[in-house]
Amino acid sequence: FSNSGAGSSIFFPHYELDSKGTYISTGCEWMRQPNPINASLGPIGTDEEIARCHPKGTEVPTREFNPLERQWCQDQALNPGRVSTVGPYTSAFFSDKIWFLWSGRAVYDMVTNAFITCISVDINIDGVNKILEEVKVDKLGIATLVRNNDDGTVITSPKFDFDTAESPTTIDDQTLETGVDFETFDRIRSKVDFNQTWDPKNAADAYLETLSDAEGNHIISAYPIPSVPKEYDATYKPEFFVLFSLPKTKGLAPIIDKVNQKVDESVGNIVIFSVASGLIGFVIVILLIFATSSWLVEPLNWMHKVGEQVVGKFGEQGDASIDYERKKSLPCSPKTEFDNLVDEFSKIVSQFSGQGTSKRMRVDQTEKLNLFRFSSDFAALYRSRRDGDFAYNYSKSAPASDTAAAECSSIDRCHLGPNALASNSRSESLLDTNVRNRKVYRSPLFLWMVVFIVTPTLFTTVIISAVVSVEISKEIPSLIEPVKEEYYALCKAYRFTKTKILATKASGLAERSARDSHVLMRFASWLYFGGMETTGTFTELIEGAEDCKYQSECDWGKDLPCDCAWNDFVVRAKGGVCTEYSPTQSRYLQKVHFEGQSQDGLGNFPNTTDWWDNITVLPQSSAEAMSSRHGTTYDRVKILSALSTVFVPLYNYDKSDDKPVGIYIGLEADGVISGYRGCSYDFVTYPFWRSTKKNGAAKLRPELCPLQTYGYDPRCRGWYQDGRKKAKAGNGTLHITAPYIFAEGSVVGQSVTMPLVDPQNNNHIGQVLVDFLPTSTLKTLKKDNIKLAEGGFPIMITPESDVLDHDTIEAPGYSLKEGGKPVRDLLPPDDAFSTILQDMKAGKSGNKFFSSIIENSREKIHITFSPVVVRNYHPLNSSDIARGVGNETTLVYSLALVETTKGILKSFQSMNEFSSLR
Repeated sequence: FSNSGAGSSIFFPHYELDSKGTYISTGCEWMRQPNPINASLGPIGTDEEIARCHPKGTEVPTREFNPLERQWCQDQALNPGRVSTVGPYTSAFFSDKIWFLWSGRAVYDMVTNAFITCISVDINIDGVNKILEEVKVDKLGIATLVRNNDDGTVITSPKFDFDTAESPTTIDDQTLETGVDFETFDRIRSKVDFNQTWDPKNAADAYLETLSDAEGNHIISAYPIPSVPKEYDATYKPEFFVLFSLPKTKGLAPIIDKVNQKVDESVGNIVIFSVASGLIGFVIVILLIFATSSWLVEPLNWMHKVGEQVVGKFGEQGDASIDYERKKSLPCSPKTEFDNLVDEFSKIVSQFSGQGTSKRMRVDQTEKLNLFRFSSDFAALYRSRRDGDFAYNYSKSAPASDTAAAECSSIDRCHLGPNALASNSRSESLLDTNVRNRKVYRSPLFLWMVVFIVTPTLFTTVIISAVVSVEISKEIPSLIEPVKEEYYALCKAYRFTKTKILATKASGLAERSARDSHVLMRFASWLYFGGMETTGTFTELIEGAEDCKYQSECDWGKDLPCDCAWNDFVVRAKGGVCTEYSPTQSRYLQKVHFEGQSQDGLGNFPNTTDWWDNITVLPQSSAEAMSSRHGTTYDRVKILSALSTVFVPLYNYDKSDDKPVGIYIGLEADGVISGYRGCSYDFVTYPFWRSTKKNGAAKLRPELCPLQTYGYDPRCRGWYQDGRKKAKAGNGTLHITAPYIFAEGSVVGQSVTMPLVDPQNNNHIGQVLVDFLPTSTLKTLKKDNIKLAEGGFPIMITPESDVLDHDTIEAPGYSLKEGGKPVRDLLPPDDAFSTILQDMKAGKSGNKFFSSIIENSREKIHITFSPVVVRNYHPLNSSDIARGVGNETTLVYSLALVETTKGILKSFQSMNEFSSLR
């Protein structure tokens, strides 16, 4: 507290201060700044108040501790609109070096706007480190909590030891092995500028993106603490960042190396096979070309052979050995242009065989002189050829050679052309004109070359390509398989990690209601069992069941307050009407209710039930109850009235959609129930609540709530009986129910309950109750948020079934509006799943498989499950406020993500289709 500048403090829990310890004062000059709530009031503190502080830099004994001289209080006072955190610092109260983190908020008078006090919650750094270790889900990465300031002060890191450190370190400390330097940290801090107007969704999405360090050696993700609010808040700014660094050498690198090794091996095999196949194909093509060439040129070889014999032996005695007849050495020789040539050649050489008209003569190597000298004597004969009556003119047409074209070198040497004229019937060539004019692509030789050389070559190439392709297609699955295995292993690890993260988040959400229940239980226990003193006054309570038992629609609560600022469930989800109040006006209008039947189990109709409607008529203390604060109805209700200072603040502090629906205490002795539910005044409908087989009331307490009788009694409800039974069995103090229909009949939710047990005699006197809706948890489990494989779905169950055997919170085809169902009725029966379900209810975690019929075919299904555990505390002795609490953990849910193996591996479908072509 300010205490006029001198400062004063209240500590809880109490501990002895080290009177020999000291701290360094930061002074109180900050109090000269204008009042941040209302600047017209002047400075925060007066000169007299500032003068009572120790000057800045003074070493002050711990026994003179003044919170105004500490940095954490200054930060709070100058920023009253937000929660401030400071640290890590060593405590001023301990001689041992213990590092703390301070978190709190300043309190200003809501009427005068004057500064009153600073609130500080001290958190041991070791405790923060344990929390990070609990939520750490990956053994490869490093989780570090860093303050959102220019220095990037490290709050906790697995690589930094505060026990030996003289001062905190910063994020650029290389020994932390985070891969984050100031440049990378600035990139994280600048993702969203909270000094400007920002969009909640875009801000939240910005922190989903990962980044790499400057060297590209780490994959880094950052999450702001506190989380980005769902609605814009001008005062919001992250106090911390949780940085998660994953070294690539420990993450994807081993997988990549394994795949690369397999790829190199497969590529080597394919290269060897391809080279071998190419060589074999090359040899085959060469052999084909050689065989085809020999086949096609066989006629030419014969002509060459015969021609050599004719030239070399003709006219000699040995020429009789010449073989003029062609004998085919190859069967089925193709017919080409060569055959025509051979035929003509055969005709020519056949004349040299002695069967034709030619006479074989020995070749004479000497030249003979032409002694013919009668050219002048025959000149007249040559000239007479020009005469028209020339006797040997065989044609009436003109001579083939014109006279003018005659070549005459002299009178004696004149060539006048041939004697025989051209004949139209005479063949121009040995070969047919069609043969000479034939196109190349129609040539038999060309076609046979195509058939016997080109086609086999192409066919061989195609065969080699096909064989190599088949071999490659065989290798592709071997390349896919390790990738597929690693992908599936990563998917399993990712799903398991995601399940643990979702379970951790669900734990945090459940802990909020458990915390509220614990606070109410602690104060109620202190008051009921003597830990705190009480006065003789009675805080006003309201009741309405007796007035409204004659009609189901009652206007009794129509004028009671309902502030829009409360964000009440009735307004938010049921369309109720609210009123805008000033910030403090509605607080004084909020009143706690109480209801209880004056007689048990006699209500055959609503109007036959009897309810307490006047505190003065409640049974009061008797001689036997004088030693107890809870001996009579009056005593118990009096304590309930005192708890108004707890009921209402627990309802008011939370303005989110996850705030409690209602806060109550139900008592064992008489079934009285008291509490607060904001804008809902449904307690006036208690006379119309009926014991039925559906709600199981008669099964739980048949003596109190016989079947078909009217009148609400908390002792006949599952939340009360299950919590009571658990506490009596010594199985912990916290119990969270499966979803069920609340007493009003239109809301399905869950309840957190804790027992009130007298430490003097261990008697159970009642149960504390906080009703809540698992809205945020169920939103987290929506498919759009968890992004499961096709056909995947989440499951969330309670470890214990209620009296109706209900245990389901989330499952396929199920909605909370249905009121509750056993999870085994929502999934196909399977022995393996039954075993997994037992593990889930036992609080185990795992990665397992089971099978189920999906769309008329049996599918292999992968399930990852993790417990949702709430850390809770039980009082050691509620009759002594100085006694502390003991730790306990309570299994409240089991969460699972379910996917088919086929759905997980759908990314490989196209590759599998390709490989199946082989």
